[in-house]
Amino acid sequence: MGCGFQEKDINDEFDNPLGNIDSDCGLPAMIFKPSTHYLVPNEEFSAPLFLSDSLESDQLYGGFRATVFFDPNVLDLRDVRSSQFNENVNSMFFVDSSESGRIEIVGVFIDQVNLGAQGSNNVELAEFDFKVIGEGNDTLRLSRTFVEDCQTVSEGCELVDPDDNIIEIKSYTDAIIRAN
Repeated sequence: MGCGFQEKDINDEFDNPLGNIDSDCGLPAMIFKPSTHYLVPNEEFSAPLFLSDSLESDQLYGGFRATVFFDPNVLDLRDVRSSQFNENVNSMFFVDSSESGRIEIVGVFIDQVNLGAQGSNNVELAEFDFKVIGEGNDTLRLSRTFVEDCQTVSEGCELVDPDDNIIEIKSYTDAIIRAN
């Protein structure tokens, strides 16, 4: 009898849903993952939205706002669910889907002890449930305006620290929908 060493692949133990993030313009980022969905009419699917930051980040995020646009002739919004960011009982999550083809979500921490989400955790902000109602291509597009190269301006998406100071979102990844 002896002591043995069993080699084990630990990649599954530390499953990062975002894997290696392609963030050409830097972090933090708001990212739909997967970034492409291949679907057929009448199919239902979920599109998770993540806040991603460097694994070495010590940034605390106290809140977020995201505005997403889509074609209501191709997609029917079924539900929006809060996710990891708002798991704490002392947090709030709001959804405004009153305008066709537009969804706005807001999540905030209201706790004096648990001040926010740790950026290094690649936090899932929300899950959007849709049903494909028409053929064609669409994009779940995060609201922003391109100024030049990696400079963007957004009045519809923002991140804040626990003191409500704005944190610049450097990269965005939309979700492309192929419904044929």
